[in-house]
Amino acid sequence: MSGLLRRHYGVVLDELGWVEQDDTVWLAVRRRRPLLVDSPTSKAARNLERIARRIVALTTSKQEPKEPPPQLPPVIIAPDHYTVLGIGRSSNDEEVRRAFKRQREIYATGGLATSSLLDETELGAAQGRIEEAHDTLLDPVRRRAYDLSMFPEPDAPMELRAIARPALAAEQLMLQSELAREIGPDTEFTGPLLRKVRESQGIEIAEISSRTKISKVHLSALEEEAYHQLPAIVYVRGFVTELAKYLRLDPAQVQRTYLRRMRDKQVS
Repeated sequence: MSGLLRRHYGVVLDELGWVEQDDTVWLAVRRRRPLLVDSPTSKAARNLERIARRIVALTTSKQEPKEPPPQLPPVIIAPDHYTVLGIGRSSNDEEVRRAFKRQREIYATGGLATSSLLDETELGAAQGRIEEAHDTLLDPVRRRAYDLSMFPEPDAPMELRAIARPALAAEQLMLQSELAREIGPDTEFTGPLLRKVRESQGIEIAEISSRTKISKVHLSALEEEAYHQLPAIVYVRGFVTELAKYLRLDPAQVQRTYLRRMRDKQVS
């Protein structure tokens, strides 16, 4: 929705977060108990906590009042193929296919996302641009010719436009302030603490996974301390070390304290 508003109306939204599909919400409703009381460690509960944390960070930040975010002009001229799919010029074929599938679902006829946003003619044109972008970028010869015609400078990077996100920035400042008090030479690194460090740096699990080649399932299990989802401890040691390096923590301290906690929990 943020991308659609930005592209078609030039309106920049500050995303506070999202709530994942989680069956514990349904169970909490059936039990007539608040979700954060009934299942405080569930995915949906953590999502709600993060949204609340960002709201608190925004309301308590002592920054000088700023003018509203600049309104971007809506895209009138057909954007380039990479922008149409929402990817960068370095994207591989698999990323192109995933982006095509995502955009095709967004701009599907009768889809909720574009309801009342585009009329039939505009929706058909958008669908045509998506198909053309997909076919061009998956054909090596056509893609090369297209790049040369659209981007004459050989090494000019094509990245998505960075959008200011005050809520995310305020949340990171608040978390960094808390971590400055919490982390020391004797700190025991738990899964929730590692998640807090990651969120304080604005890093998503998918980014760490792509750089370290550790699966997102295993990274999530480390943060959740879901030890039954992790492989043998010799592999976990490597995972924790790489994660600590990526988060700019002391790998030896993180590995020692996390694995000690893991062993103690498994024994108990």
